[in-house]
Amino acid sequence: MVLPDGVRELLARLRAAGYEGWAVGGCVRDTLLGLLPKDYDLCTNATPEQMRAAFAGLRVVETGIAHGTLTVIAGGEPYEVTTYRVDGAYTDHRRPDSVEFVREVERDLARRDFTVNAMAYSPEAGLLDCFDGRADLEKGLIRCVGEPGARFDEDALRILRALRFAAVYDFSVEENTARAARERKGSLALVARERVSAEMGKLLCGRAAERIAGEFGDVMAATMGARLRAQGLGATPAELPLRLAHALQDAPDVGSVLSGLRLDRATERAVRELLREKERSRPQGDADWRHLLHELGQERALQLARWKGWPLADARTVLVRGDCWNLRQLAVTGRDLMDLGIAPGTQMGAALEALLEAVLDGKTPNEREALRERAKKLAGIAEK
Repeated sequence: MVLPDGVRELLARLRAAGYEGWAVGGCVRDTLLGLLPKDYDLCTNATPEQMRAAFAGLRVVETGIAHGTLTVIAGGEPYEVTTYRVDGAYTDHRRPDSVEFVREVERDLARRDFTVNAMAYSPEAGLLDCFDGRADLEKGLIRCVGEPGARFDEDALRILRALRFAAVYDFSVEENTARAARERKGSLALVARERVSAEMGKLLCGRAAERIAGEFGDVMAATMGARLRAQGLGATPAELPLRLAHALQDAPDVGSVLSGLRLDRATERAVRELLREKERSRPQGDADWRHLLHELGQERALQLARWKGWPLADARTVLVRGDCWNLRQLAVTGRDLMDLGIAPGTQMGAALEALLEAVLDGKTPNEREALRERAKKLAGIAEK
């Protein structure tokens, strides 16, 4: 592995103080997959107090001291460094009630969720792979470390993590791991909805989301509170609002599902608005696109087009050409209409909407004089 300078510095400091140090987990997995790791976690046989001494002069933040974790700033980047540990009982199916610090890295790796996440690396010792994680990577397999039922009983969120990794990397879930996930799917109700939402978002945007949603429809239905539409999910752009809209279009109570997911407001609003438009027909020309933009706004109209797979060339033409599709773009203002004798209030609002409708339909160009003339006719009709 080519380690960042900050990681190499921390490992060197641990060695110089007489301790072991390893890069562990996701950074090792992603490197072996030929991917650039997003972050680097380290583990060591040094206790938190011993780490503080080894990292003297660096900024140290106690982010998880009860579980042996410190965050250390090195090379301008934060890195989590955790003492080797084994976990106690998990009475809440999420976090251990207690932890015990240990001296052997192998015992620390044995508590981890999946074999592909239970590998460690140090510049001196190379790759440490006690559970055949590298072989599982080569096979494209997500497999629990040890007995799958025990791993899922400890932390129910691991059920979704197994599906998420399989969807993101286009892997399969090992037979015993898959069986245990299905048997224990009900325990996902005990997991904080925010954590469920985060995993589901990554899963649904994975490149193998359609296959995983099809294979594990029962697990995902138990998680979401509704059966998802898997077919066609892979052809939907990997944007969370679009994937959620596609997956939930057959759900009988979308509002309840979305509320239960605890999504951010923007994503939830987008999904609700997209689903309201799920039966809309494809725009057939510039006027249809102007109406769609007017009704939904640019962002939602283009999201809908991407979800439905409509060619966007016409939409781009309308937008690049600068066509008028909302009142702000109209070439006349309320002041112009007042000058024509149209009274502010209901009459003016109706006149502006009528002018915009004519522009959207292509019946009147969005030009000041043409719109003034049309407004005069409108005012004349109103006066009769």
